[in-house]
Amino acid sequence: MTVDLLTRRIGSRESFAVEFELRPGQERPLNEWWGSLWLWVNGNCVGDIKETEMVSIGLGSLVNAANRAGSRVSSLLSSLPAKEALDLVMWAVYGDDDPKMNARISSRDSLYQFEILPATDPFFRNWEAILIEEKDTEKFIYRRVGGTVEEVEWAGGTFKATILQAQTDFDRIGRLWNDGSALQC
Repeated sequence: MTVDLLTRRIGSRESFAVEFELRPGQERPLNEWWGSLWLWVNGNCVGDIKETEMVSIGLGSLVNAANRAGSRVSSLLSSLPAKEALDLVMWAVYGDDDPKMNARISSRDSLYQFEILPATDPFFRNWEAILIEEKDTEKFIYRRVGGTVEEVEWAGGTFKATILQAQTDFDRIGRLWNDGSALQC
């Protein structure tokens, strides 16, 4: 049996994009629609394209991260190599107390807002990512757990604009489908 999927990509795979697939026509509210969700970062797929979950869960965590824009400025993180910055934030969020690490920061809580992809999100299981905002740019630093750290720099606001557009498109698809309108996305 073939299942028709509705696929939507917002942004550019070559720089930054959000992509999701939905199984339209599900007899449940939009926030309970099942499908897949992943990111494209510099042509690399970030996430598990085979994971099926309620798309609103993964998209919601990305929207929450996007709505914290403007709070991710850190001279410490900006000055560190990408791997050290990512390791420091992941330690602050998930690590055990470590006097050596504690000495580098004023408080662990001050680093929480830099986390973008928690490794526990079903769509991004085993991925870690942070976002550091600088004057006119933002650095997205990521890796698959245990893998090589990658760093990408975009114009400031790229992450937020792309994520919020993905949420808008997701909501629009649900409204159009539920209204019985033709989908022209």
